Amino acid sequence: MARLFNVHTTWGEGTYTPQQWIDYARKHNIDEIVFIDFVPPSKWEEYKEAMGKLDFTGVKVSYGVEVPAKVLKDTPSSLLEIFDIIAVSERCFGKDDDVPRIMEDLLLQWTEKLPLIYWIRPGMWYKEYGDTLLGLEYYVEILKRVPENKIILEVNRRYNVPPPYIPALLDELGYRFVVGVDAGSPEELPRYEIPILGFTFADAEE
Repeated sequence: MARLFNVHTTWGEGTYTPQQWIDYARKHNIDEIVFIDFVPPSKWEEYKEAMGKLDFTGVKVSYGVEVPAKVLKDTPSSLLEIFDIIAVSERCFGKDDDVPRIMEDLLLQWTEKLPLIYWIRPGMWYKEYGDTLLGLEYYVEILKRVPENKIILEVNRRYNVPPPYIPALLDELGYRFVVGVDAGSPEELPRYEIPILGFTFADAEE
């Protein structure tokens, strides 16, 4: 089954409309597409309504919003529950913030309120400030405190984060992960496949 996870549209940071992406998926024999858009909360209801009017024929479509971690703590759970996907990203942090501690606290808080959270673009903070913290310690210290059935970590193909050894570690510890493309147009899709534990960018979560 071919699947594109973490696809952006013109509702967020993408240049393709949702319908253009669906048409692209049909043409290229992609069975499933998962939209995750960075949409401000004031537009969430409008976004959901627009997604519900699309022609999904032949393609399984899921959609949701990317919520910066610092914004998540102030977002009513009733708003978050209207989507198929809630994805938390490491946005808006400063260099002096204790990001691992903040992420751990927020993920714990929201896994109590929501059935499942995707942690997307993991490692963007680490990529910029990685000299202050070992990547292995960062992910393990957070994930070992969060129930493994409540979080799915994205392996981001666009930025190649988290480090390559993390999926193997997650698999060994029993955590789920998904390989995401983080693409706003077909031109941003990976042009070659990197097997990760036998999976490729188009595979579903394992």
